[in-house]
Amino acid sequence: MKVSISNPLFVLTLSLLLLSIVSCKKKGCTNEYAINYNSSAEKSDGSCILGNWVLIHDVKIHEDGIDSVILYNGRNTKWNFSECFIGFSTEDSTNIYAYQFPISIESVVYSHEELILTSDSLGFEVSTSGDMNLYLVDASGNYLDNWPYHNL
Repeated sequence: MKVSISNPLFVLTLSLLLLSIVSCKKKGCTNEYAINYNSSAEKSDGSCILGNWVLIHDVKIHEDGIDSVILYNGRNTKWNFSECFIGFSTEDSTNIYAYQFPISIESVVYSHEELILTSDSLGFEVSTSGDMNLYLVDASGNYLDNWPYHNL
């Protein structure tokens, strides 16, 4: 049997082969906060396991101290932030209970949502010229996460 480029079956087979090669992306968990995050995955396959944690997602600072704190709820349940504290430690002081979230803010955050607190809603600012750690602790004093800063 002679294979010809003009043969429709050959063209269809070649097209399908090329399409499958081009569209093959490595699948896996693409959520960087998941327990099973795969940094080489290019396409999510829905396999992410987010675990049971809360963390400090980001902290914005300005010259005078903390401007905002963004918390991320990676738990598979609601998390009541009114049972948490933000604290800090510097070279010359430590207070892991510096700020407790008030009930008046959105204290219950659903799974995988972020809670953004600005310094206005925080009610305190940490100012330091040295190294600092910001802590998120629960009401029992268990560390949920910490955020190190250097040379503020």
